[in-house]
Amino acid sequence: MIELENLHDQTMLEIFNEAKQKIEFINPNWTYQEVSDPGITILELLSWLKFDQHEYLSRISGRLRIKLLKLLGINLKKRCGAKTLIQINNVKDNIDIPKNTKFKANNLIFENNELEFVSKSDILSIEFNNPEFHGEKKIYDLNGIEKIKIFGEKNLKPTETREFTIKLSNYFPKNKKINIYFEIFQEYKRNVINSKSFIPFAKVKWQYFGILNKNKGWHDFNFIDNTHEFLNSGTVILSHSGEMLPVDENYLIKCKLEKSDYDFMPKISKIKMNIFEVVQQDTQCESIFIKKSEIKINGDTAKFEVSSHLSLYGKHLLYLKDQEYWTIFERFKANSNAEKNVCEFEIPNQNFEDFNQNDNVFLLVSYLKDFENKIIIGSGTGFSNIIFEQNFEDLTIYDKCKVMVGEKNKRNLSFKIWDRVEDFFMSSKFDNHFVYEENAKIIAFGDNYHGAVPENERDNIRFCELCFTKGQESNIRENMIKDVETQNEVLKNSSINQISAAAGGQDDETLENAENRALNLFKNIKRAVTADDYIEIIKKTPGIILKDVSIAPNNEKLLQNKICIAIRVPEKNYVPDSYKKNIINWFENFRLINTQIELLEPLIVKIDLKIKITLKPGYVFNKQIMDENLEKFFEKINRKMGQPLIYGDLFDTIERFEFVDYLNNLEVASDIDNLENKSDYDNITVPMNATYKLGKINVIPLLNTDI
Repeated sequence: MIELENLHDQTMLEIFNEAKQKIEFINPNWTYQEVSDPGITILELLSWLKFDQHEYLSRISGRLRIKLLKLLGINLKKRCGAKTLIQINNVKDNIDIPKNTKFKANNLIFENNELEFVSKSDILSIEFNNPEFHGEKKIYDLNGIEKIKIFGEKNLKPTETREFTIKLSNYFPKNKKINIYFEIFQEYKRNVINSKSFIPFAKVKWQYFGILNKNKGWHDFNFIDNTHEFLNSGTVILSHSGEMLPVDENYLIKCKLEKSDYDFMPKISKIKMNIFEVVQQDTQCESIFIKKSEIKINGDTAKFEVSSHLSLYGKHLLYLKDQEYWTIFERFKANSNAEKNVCEFEIPNQNFEDFNQNDNVFLLVSYLKDFENKIIIGSGTGFSNIIFEQNFEDLTIYDKCKVMVGEKNKRNLSFKIWDRVEDFFMSSKFDNHFVYEENAKIIAFGDNYHGAVPENERDNIRFCELCFTKGQESNIRENMIKDVETQNEVLKNSSINQISAAAGGQDDETLENAENRALNLFKNIKRAVTADDYIEIIKKTPGIILKDVSIAPNNEKLLQNKICIAIRVPEKNYVPDSYKKNIINWFENFRLINTQIELLEPLIVKIDLKIKITLKPGYVFNKQIMDENLEKFFEKINRKMGQPLIYGDLFDTIERFEFVDYLNNLEVASDIDNLENKSDYDNITVPMNATYKLGKINVIPLLNTDI
């Protein structure tokens, strides 16, 4: 850390005395320097001013430290709730799960951020069809113990079929999104796939048997694959626009492998349906925009439907779009249907001709009944720096705390949504910003210089979105979410299974932690320059599994602007093309513009040994022990590619056997003589991408009497 100069290192008296001593050099005619002299009075005042300024300049406030961090691109992480996966079981009918449905784990509330669909269909069995295995597994066989290679043992060849078919008890309705969860077993830890530039290792096609456009047969699903073609556990989301038909009283969907270059053929240990993500939050107030395309007109009335927990069980405020404002629209009727989990809003037919199909026409603000007395924050005064106290016990999610402020417009009160900011430092007088200081429990507005000022109107400041979270406290173990708030009988009578621990919940980041991240920022590699940079970058390539990486030294395989990188995959003597594509693609973010990358596959150097030993008296030669220990010797060398074979180390290893008196002769031979470089000590130096494979071991044991 850079040491800052301490400007506040003198008392006010020391500053005054230092300045007073300079008077005789600056103006020798100033001889009267008593406290009654007006000049001395001014000097005392200036000394105090310097003392006060230096005291201020020597302090770096928390807000200033935050602004300095922002210059480095570091923002304090905001509070957020933990995420987990839940499964809805024992469903008697197909149901929609409204957005922000409240699932309970004791005093914690978890909600789904998207509308979800739960199917009454069950998975009965899976039939595998590949050259290595053709058979059927019942769903209860996939209990997490047995691991099944869903596409067989090998990558797809042009003439092969590799697919699996899932048998279902019921059909999937059209235009509904169905979640199927696959638990993928991984023998080695795979790098996280979080890059949009990741190139898939395989291409799959999901199909259903049914009718589409009067054509009967197999038809393609629309799907989103969060498993990245079965590289990691996750959901596959399926939807279709046709009609599924039964085959022998079952409904069939299948996944067909069309192209593959897997490093390890994927294994599944579990498969489940009706699984979706929930996050720990407790929504008090929500805002939903209604597009023109969502409004259905029938004569003198117009209707639109909303499926969210608050729209079903809460209270509502409706606003109509009027240019850049939202005006209160009171002529609506809300009809909640808990059976269908949807709320229908009926309004008089309006003139919507000025709106395009994708334009927002209405803003629906729904809130809990208990929140009715809190939704209105207060009234504007037209004066600067107005403050409103808020006595919320829980803490808010930063991005889900929004306020709308009304102003007079054509005799009506029209509202705009104002944005929440951390402070008004960067706000102009035209910016509609507010600050919510949770520690002080206040909502503050600007001073018409930094941040706009709400107009003087009654009850014109109100919430349009508010959501609480417990932050780090929400990281809970699995199987704790058991209940749900609902009046829907199907959902109420179903069972809820939390299949994974909730993780990712955090409180507001401390300033000290953010400063530590700033220090680590300078350690993060942004450009590949040194050999260590290349190794560090390649090890972080999304989706791959590496055992070893080495870079060509300056005197080997190094051409101008060309970097040779040797990589090794566990259990493989080659590098899949999918790895090469992803590594080259990943390096595009880091390599210097004129640098070329060449990837080298492992080179196998076969070693044959001819050993002549003399046995200790009374000992018997044990060939198995010798072979096993020599294998371990070469395994240790092979931990890193390109290691030399040191003759002396091999010699010592053989002489350490308890039955060996001494080693008479040791001959080392390789099947790739042109790659050998034997030194005077018979050491073997191999290329940077070489590993050893132990071949023949010819041992001649001699007794002492034979010498």
